[in-house]
Amino acid sequence: MQADSGSSVSIYGRLAWAHNFGDEIALDAAYLSLPGSTSTFTGTAQASDLALVTVGARATLTGGWSASARFDGEFGGDTRSYGGKGKLAYTW
Repeated sequence: MQADSGSSVSIYGRLAWAHNFGDEIALDAAYLSLPGSTSTFTGTAQASDLALVTVGARATLTGGWSASARFDGEFGGDTRSYGGKGKLAYTW
């Protein structure tokens, strides 16, 4: 979308699905200074199916200014992860 003053706004989005094929999260560690000693670290189980969402907007303003905002999220089962960022820039 473009206004008469030379500024413009664009809106974008993404919707995707992710499937986790791995069911075990474990990491074996060996210590170089203690030969023969190892440890196993087990992590939290990941969600097997996730919906991935991104929504954002960019605006080019007059006088060299621009602004943007973005939201990213992962949603599935008992998993929720989301974040966002914003940007204000001036170019000369």
